[in-house]
Amino acid sequence: MARLNIFHHFIEEFRRRQVLGVVVIYVVAAWGLVEVADNDTVQGMFRIDPRLVLLAAIIGLPFALVAGWFYDIRKQGVFRTAPLKAKPSFNNTLGARDVAFIGGLVAAWLLTVYVAYSPHPADRSLALLPFEVRGNDPESEVFASGIREDLYGRLGRIPMLRIGALDAADMVDIAQPVDRIGRQLNAAFLLKATVERIADRIHISVSLIDSSSSDSPWSEAYDRELTTEALFQIRRDIAKSIAANLLIELTDEQERDLDYQATTSLAAWQAYMLGKSQLRERTADSMVIAVRELEQAVLLDPAFALAHAELAMATALLPIYAGTDENEVKVRFHAEKAVELDPDLPEAHAAMRFTWDDDRINHLRTAIALNPSYADAHAWLALELGLTGDHEGAFEENEKAARLDPRSVPANYNLIRGLILRRRIDEAKEHIDRFALFCDWCAEHLEATIASLDGNWAEIILGDLRLRSMNRDGPRPWSVLDDLPWQLAMVGLDSEAREMAFPENEQLLMTFDWQEAATWVRSKYSGGDEPDWGLHSSVYIWSYIGDYGRALRAVDEMLRNVPPGERFREVTFANSYLAECFVAVLRAAGDEERANEVIAELLTNARHYRDAGIHVSLWEESVDYQEGVALYLSGERSRGAKLIARAAQDGYWLPKPGKFQEAMYVEPEIKEALKIQANRQARERNRLLNVVCNNNPFRSIWRPMPETCR
Repeated sequence: MARLNIFHHFIEEFRRRQVLGVVVIYVVAAWGLVEVADNDTVQGMFRIDPRLVLLAAIIGLPFALVAGWFYDIRKQGVFRTAPLKAKPSFNNTLGARDVAFIGGLVAAWLLTVYVAYSPHPADRSLALLPFEVRGNDPESEVFASGIREDLYGRLGRIPMLRIGALDAADMVDIAQPVDRIGRQLNAAFLLKATVERIADRIHISVSLIDSSSSDSPWSEAYDRELTTEALFQIRRDIAKSIAANLLIELTDEQERDLDYQATTSLAAWQAYMLGKSQLRERTADSMVIAVRELEQAVLLDPAFALAHAELAMATALLPIYAGTDENEVKVRFHAEKAVELDPDLPEAHAAMRFTWDDDRINHLRTAIALNPSYADAHAWLALELGLTGDHEGAFEENEKAARLDPRSVPANYNLIRGLILRRRIDEAKEHIDRFALFCDWCAEHLEATIASLDGNWAEIILGDLRLRSMNRDGPRPWSVLDDLPWQLAMVGLDSEAREMAFPENEQLLMTFDWQEAATWVRSKYSGGDEPDWGLHSSVYIWSYIGDYGRALRAVDEMLRNVPPGERFREVTFANSYLAECFVAVLRAAGDEERANEVIAELLTNARHYRDAGIHVSLWEESVDYQEGVALYLSGERSRGAKLIARAAQDGYWLPKPGKFQEAMYVEPEIKEALKIQANRQARERNRLLNVVCNNNPFRSIWRPMPETCR
């Protein structure tokens, strides 16, 4: 009964306070304001977003109800509404508390509207779709690409805006619905444009599209005379309009930055853009063309800082893709020239990374500070941080690079590998599924890496064979045939490994014990002739057979040319094994100080990896092994042997020991691990031979000898 009375009392109060009338008046007024805001004349004068007015009206309704409950609006003014059973002494005039209450309601309403309307920082993400070119004019394509590249570079310097990499946008099917494109590119907004060049004029139409709703909050058309000044002016206008529509308030410095003109020469700009477009192709032919066109650009305008920067990077990358000789002098000249001409140019600082300058990490950080959306700079910084031992920082930079450029091969590959090494396998598999869409052979190798965990060695061999067969003529980041001899020795196929290994290569040693290796080397190089090996191979081979005098010359040269802390920064087999050789050679020479320096480096490296949560043992890579070796060599033999044994039990391969490892391999823990490894070798060898000896799908790459299959 009491509840019913309360309800009746509320209804009476609601009727008497005329709240329903307030709602009606409010809705009518709000509707009128929305209509006015959407009027073309008003839009032309004030550019008010009707969505803001509608949102403010919807949010304001509950605030209006609260105000209508406590206050009345009369001809005489605003008064407090008297309660149903008001005392005779009730005063309906407004006091200081009422003014404060009303002010608080208004402030709360404005704050709520601001928070609701302002895009979340994650939503201020934009992808520049490929600009459509009308007509069949090849030069129009160059200018369209140029405007897009230039716009990308300037927008990327606005910290509140995240710009997706152009390479990723280029590979998306733009015929799809925009919401699907937005999801694929991880972009809340898309920019579409058409470009048409007619004689000496250029016409550009641009539209900003909300990828979730397909609405276009802004579009514009530009028709200008074709000059560099006009192109940069169009870029500035587009960038400012995008910022305004995404509610980004530009600082004075950012406003000035949008006025930046890279060159005054239209011919230099055209050569630059042609070179830049070829650089992004990353093929042997395109890299040669890129260098040629960028050289033309700096010849036409020697003060063209951006062209100098891109020329430095193209020259540095040319040997990787086209097999040409390195030209470090040319790379350094153009990188330093770019920084000199424009110290605020992100690309100039990124180019300094390829000079191997001691300050290259700071240059990359500067490039990112100037352009937070510079995906390549994030990926390059990740590589550099990994080399310093900052593996957690490298992982974070790879995450940023992959988010900015979902189709970046190095960023995604290194990110997924980092997940595998941290045993975050489910996450790694999710990334691999997406990675396979644009780099199937990368995904194949990573899937094989996961399958090979815990000593399933046949999987990595089969995976690499599949990779080689699907990419026989295409580029790849490693040579499978180089690794295969090591891997065949790993599963005990010594004869196959010897047949496949390159002559005079340390890979052969993994198929001999050290006495056999010594006989082979001395018979091949009698009389003191020094074979044509690299420094690493010389250290390996002479140490393996116990000829420390010859190995010392290579060790001295390596120690002289590589600074401390930069010799064994990875926990790969090559680095860990090489470090063991170093210590054996230095101790044989009586140089205990330098030997201890190497051991300290190994322990520091292992700590960096463990601090980053990396602990997985792959067949050729193990933190446990490197730390175990360092502890063993430092005198903590039992503790070191246990870690080495644990690495082997977890899937790391212990090759046949060289002369310098004899004492270590007789430790009880390691002898027990070798027994486990022998069983694993037999199991994995059989798994491999069951595939390659029966309807071998990889016969064009590797055919086992008849006696192997028998």
